[in-house]
Amino acid sequence: MAIKETQNGSYIIDYRDSEGRRHRELVKGPKTLAKEILHKKLTEAAEYKYFPERRNQKTTFKEAADRYWKLHASTSKGASKAKYVIDSLIKKFGSQRLDQIKTTDIQAYYNKKLKETSPSTANRNFSVIRSIFNKAIAWDMFQGLNPCNKVSRKKENPARMRFLTKDEIKLLLDKAPSNIKAILACALMTGMRRGEILNLTWNDVDLENGIIYIRDSKSGKSREIPMIPQLIEVFKGLRRCKGKIFKIKIECLRKRFNKLLDRLGIKDFCFHTLRHSFASQFVMNGGDLTILKSILGHSTMDLTLRYAHLAPDHIKKEIQVINSIFH
Repeated sequence: MAIKETQNGSYIIDYRDSEGRRHRELVKGPKTLAKEILHKKLTEAAEYKYFPERRNQKTTFKEAADRYWKLHASTSKGASKAKYVIDSLIKKFGSQRLDQIKTTDIQAYYNKKLKETSPSTANRNFSVIRSIFNKAIAWDMFQGLNPCNKVSRKKENPARMRFLTKDEIKLLLDKAPSNIKAILACALMTGMRRGEILNLTWNDVDLENGIIYIRDSKSGKSREIPMIPQLIEVFKGLRRCKGKIFKIKIECLRKRFNKLLDRLGIKDFCFHTLRHSFASQFVMNGGDLTILKSILGHSTMDLTLRYAHLAPDHIKKEIQVINSIFH
């Protein structure tokens, strides 16, 4: 452990780390700086020797987030959404070490997100931050408590069953720009999720038999969706190409869709509401709830029963089968 001056007036510090390995580093500056750096290196070596768990405290948020994406989120069902959130979080916290990010920092981020978006969106972003820290702890990239544990969050408002009327559906499709019209038609005529539509390839569409095959759904189960003649004609009008049928990024689709809604004066609406519109119109026009469950790919009947109130006459008719027990 020493400091040696070089011919050009710089200094070389000589020291051993916590595992006994020898290091020699050049310091350009006065001797006082060399002494300060040497002292810091020796202190770190002592800390790592007696407190080895502190070695991993240098991990940055970006390093943890990148590994989280690679080992966990990239294989999840909502990978595209997770990637968008992770990238935005890296822009905010990326260069900071995990041990530098405090509960107050995450609370401030959450509060800002809450003002800019909805409670559900802010909560989804928060869930990703919390999960990144949990995985970092599990993978020995960070020691200590998850700073997300004490963040205060707002409860999400109960989802309102917003859906388009027949006139609104006609208006939306009539005025939709050509670059997203087929996507909107597919959502309104099948009830498919946005991700399912954007992942379609021509191998998934059987125009001859009028069937769309969903091979990788949110529930993890494949399913078949029958196509009405109007939708078959929509697909026949599209250009055949390799890969995905709809070559558009989610953010681009979102911007174009929101611009259309603003132009038409349609409020309280998002892309997922197209799925609600299909389901609501299906039930109101006499469709069976069990069949609807199959088309939508719901994992349980409870999800489908949200639309039961739209078919009071149908429910009343079906309940009459119980009469036979009392006659």
